[in-house]
Amino acid sequence: MVSPDDDLIARKCAIIVDIGGKNCRIGTSDFEKPLIECLSCEKKEIYSIQENGTLDCNAYYEPILQRGIVTNWNFVEKQIKEFINQQKIDSNKTSIIFTQSIAATEDDKEKAMHVLFEKLGFHSICTISDAFLSFITSGN
Repeated sequence: MVSPDDDLIARKCAIIVDIGGKNCRIGTSDFEKPLIECLSCEKKEIYSIQENGTLDCNAYYEPILQRGIVTNWNFVEKQIKEFINQQKIDSNKTSIIFTQSIAATEDDKEKAMHVLFEKLGFHSICTISDAFLSFITSGN
């Protein structure tokens, strides 16, 4: 098996981004398990001024995914960019397999294509429903 540090262009494999489930998973087609798994919430902070004049910081969690649908594309885009940089991937020469929830709307799909084609520069994208992949992997 090839190490994740090897050049992806030489390996000729695709990037797999699985958005359809509870968490966002990112990996490559030559590994059995995802290399990155992002939780479905991002920690943020909100500041407030107390009556005595001190500044108070409270944490809250903003959802990234809800029922398998992306609600925070900036976070997902940032995670894919970090993965591309970490793995030394040239997105112009690499394909991507992108799974989405069966409940994703046309607007969700258009936003995904905008991020993957225009912002990240992938030259070819295969989108597929996570329900279909589950059916295939069950052996039916």
